[in-house]
Amino acid sequence: MTTQQTIETITSNNENVDIIRKILGCGGRWQLRIIFLVYLVKIPSSWFMACVIFTAPAPWYGEYLCKPSSLSNISVDKSQILDWNKIVHPEAEDYHKHFIDQCQIYDDARERWQNFTSGIRVDNESESTTKCEEFEFHEDFVTAATTFNLVCDRKWLVPLTQSFHLFGIFLGVLISNELLKNHPPKFVMKLGMVLQVMFGCLTGQVPFVFHCLLRSADAACCVLMFASGGMVFQDITDGKWKLTAMTLFEIFWSIGLIFLSGIGYVFKSWDLIYFAISIPTLFLIPLTEMFIPNSPLWLLKRGHYEEAKAILLESARVNNRQSSIPKDFDELLAKQMNRIKAEPPPAKWTEIWEDTRTSINLACVHLSQTFSIILYYAILLNIAVFGRENLYTTTIVAGLSELIGAFVGYAFVLHTKRLKWQLTGLLNIVGGLLFLIPWIYTFDEADWLEWCLYVMSTMVAKIAISCSLAVMAGCTGDLVTGNRKKTAVYSVLAFSRFWLVFGPMTLAAGVWFGRMVPLSLMGGMTAFNGVLSLLIRPKVPKITQISSIQGVYKMNQIN
Repeated sequence: MTTQQTIETITSNNENVDIIRKILGCGGRWQLRIIFLVYLVKIPSSWFMACVIFTAPAPWYGEYLCKPSSLSNISVDKSQILDWNKIVHPEAEDYHKHFIDQCQIYDDARERWQNFTSGIRVDNESESTTKCEEFEFHEDFVTAATTFNLVCDRKWLVPLTQSFHLFGIFLGVLISNELLKNHPPKFVMKLGMVLQVMFGCLTGQVPFVFHCLLRSADAACCVLMFASGGMVFQDITDGKWKLTAMTLFEIFWSIGLIFLSGIGYVFKSWDLIYFAISIPTLFLIPLTEMFIPNSPLWLLKRGHYEEAKAILLESARVNNRQSSIPKDFDELLAKQMNRIKAEPPPAKWTEIWEDTRTSINLACVHLSQTFSIILYYAILLNIAVFGRENLYTTTIVAGLSELIGAFVGYAFVLHTKRLKWQLTGLLNIVGGLLFLIPWIYTFDEADWLEWCLYVMSTMVAKIAISCSLAVMAGCTGDLVTGNRKKTAVYSVLAFSRFWLVFGPMTLAAGVWFGRMVPLSLMGGMTAFNGVLSLLIRPKVPKITQISSIQGVYKMNQIN
């Protein structure tokens, strides 16, 4: 192609004006209002994800006792529970902590209790024990753990309920992707809201099996809300506005986590907590109807010209950009609609693996997203090991750590260009190594110092993981080109959400191997996640001949 032919091609392309982008701009008051309202749906979504912290905390030592049917005729009131547990249960050790093992009871528990109440001291008592399977609860805080008897050998069912929630997230990714092909984003968003309120209120009122199934339904509805909302603000923004909106999408998740500690403090029954986290979504439905539009690109792709036109004109009015509307607006918009309809569909999954470097980048980001999202949930839910007396404080600290991590990731994306992946990797490696600190130092008496040590090491990793998620949210699509972007992002999300289902089992390891094992697993996974980020090296876009000629052409115009 000659230089003259190339210039003619450029001039012809300039006639194909992107009228949507010309009117919308990169961002403005209209986009800011929509982004804020879409961000709000992250708050109830975070509540449903993390509510298990407050709906199913392990009961305290003095709130329940092992009471086999053979001992049912022995009366033990609430004031005697501590004595009962001390007399009829053996002592055990978890790392350097000694505690009463309420999951085992002495075979001669009846005689031991009678001797204690009678003031008789007996030496050389039998040490043989039996596994506890029946319990009696005297709790002030009614939880799912006490309602469904989720202690000792059934304690692993608590992380299982969380796996059902995460399975619902995986289903939500698949369902939202299919719904958005034929239904407008605004409809999908409102559908998720209505169903989330309905299922959420029922979740605390049903037997255990249905409780698990409803947790999956709740999670799927949350995905419908924020996936369709995210599609809207990505289509109506560009440049730094779009990058900022995508990267900081998680900050309201963290804000919701901070609010959740207040909900858990006010409501002392787990079924009331489900009502408290479900009903606020009702207020988002009219706001969505009034202020959140459909995506103009989605509408034009399916031939809804008039609705797309009305949305563009409204955005120009709110953003005070009426001057950007040309006289031939209708003609330009009709031409762009035809071009959008003629665009090729997203690339097939096999086509996103363009070359060796891209394949390595995509493999690493698939694994990194998987490890990051698993660790995000696992670290958050593992704060129960810091003690129920510190639950509210630790939850707030976790939320603040996530906020810091999101803004650190945003700073990496905005100011470090290609080094953002490497800096994120180094931060994760440091956070993973800090997880090992509790193995080095032990505190037998200064529990507050131990709590500070655990929280510090855990929250540095929380910052690192939130940073990883922010960077991947804003930059995963940049690892591929053209129509491969949507397919690549969807592949990463679906892959990570599938393996996320098994994440809570990391915490279940603590049931059988002690509380230090989950910390070690999470530390190793965080460090490995950092190595994966270090290996991601996006290709540098080549300056094509067309770009060079276009620059010369523009310079000649200026001269």
